Amino acid sequence: MLGGLMGGHVRVGEDEVVLGNLDRNVQDIWWIVVYLEDEELKYDYVLSSSSAQLPKLREILERLREKGLKHLVFAIWHGARRTDAFLMDSEKVLEHVRGR
Repeated sequence: MLGGLMGGHVRVGEDEVVLGNLDRNVQDIWWIVVYLEDEELKYDYVLSSSSAQLPKLREILERLREKGLKHLVFAIWHGARRTDAFLMDSEKVLEHVRGR
């Protein structure tokens, strides 16, 4: 865990924490997907983990996978006392949101 993100942390290797909270319909998680395309750094985002928004995340990840683009997926979780950023495993996230 890396400290200091606006009173929170950058957390790595805790995918199950975030994905488990999706199963409990926690909507305070946003998603940022950063990728390189045509030698340009780009990003897409989803501002909620609501069931209405997760298909957008699935579409983003499927598109990047189909194009073979390298990317990073961050889940940004706003808690009552701090905000944490989770560096996620893209394949685990895609598998999870496909099943919802």
